[in-house]
Amino acid sequence: MGKEILERRIKSLSGSDVFLRGSQYFKNGYISNAVIQGNELRAECEGSHGTYRVYADIDNAVIKRATCTCPYSRGEKTCKHAVALLLAWVNNPSEFRRVDPLNKLLQNRSKEELIELICEIVGNKPELLDFVEIDSLKTDKPYDTEIYRRLVRLAWKQEPWEISLEIDKIRRMPEKLIKNSEWKAAGSILATILDECVTCYESEYDEEGNLAISVDEVASGLVRCLSNIQDAVMRERWLQTMLKAKLKDIKLGGIDLAPSAHDALILKVTENEWKAFEPQIIEQMNQTSGWEKEALQNLLDARRKKMHRISAKS
Repeated sequence: MGKEILERRIKSLSGSDVFLRGSQYFKNGYISNAVIQGNELRAECEGSHGTYRVYADIDNAVIKRATCTCPYSRGEKTCKHAVALLLAWVNNPSEFRRVDPLNKLLQNRSKEELIELICEIVGNKPELLDFVEIDSLKTDKPYDTEIYRRLVRLAWKQEPWEISLEIDKIRRMPEKLIKNSEWKAAGSILATILDECVTCYESEYDEEGNLAISVDEVASGLVRCLSNIQDAVMRERWLQTMLKAKLKDIKLGGIDLAPSAHDALILKVTENEWKAFEPQIIEQMNQTSGWEKEALQNLLDARRKKMHRISAKS
């Protein structure tokens, strides 16, 4: 495929304005450590707030998609850093270091050699130990949810624009449990992730709102698990975590930190469960004033309206 056709494809993925900015980044030499491995391009690109990691999938010179660790790239948008990577590949393919696919690099290693290699990697990057431990767990064994708490804390040590990407990776870890309908195990993990996200969250980390979206996706997964269990103790624990998320959202001024948690408190809580939550909300109201107090009152009113509608139907 010709260079002009590929550049038109890059422009169609990004839009004219982003393409122009990405072209300038490419011309300025902002792309470094460029690698091609199988069908994936990888590189680093200098950006406004540091260095971003950029990736692109190609197949027989066809550009499938491009992603980046910058805030703009969330939601499948092709950013200027990705444009710079793609233009570097189109114009200077010989500057990309070719590396065999990982499975090919490892396929002839013995078990002992692989163990030794993993030990060396984890020795250089101790934070990877939690990932190794999680991967070694089996679904028929109890899950140490605190591992996931540690992973969230590690995520918060990343650059602000990378935190949401790390949280997205962590929340996907219990997906296999959800597919197997292991609701209690999956929910316990997601409740721990949500609890630590709410503890760590501060709005100054999240100018674009991407992190709040990631936290809500955790809450949404937890609501799904909640809908599939009857265990009263576990339900109360998870709902307390959702209430914590709602109270944090109100404290921060109503930024939609976890709207799924708000909806669950209105729609998923049983009458008996609400009897435990209502006094907590009223107590919180008595300790606040102004907008916070109004928001808590709105929560109570929304729940009461829901119960009134149920009573009217019965």
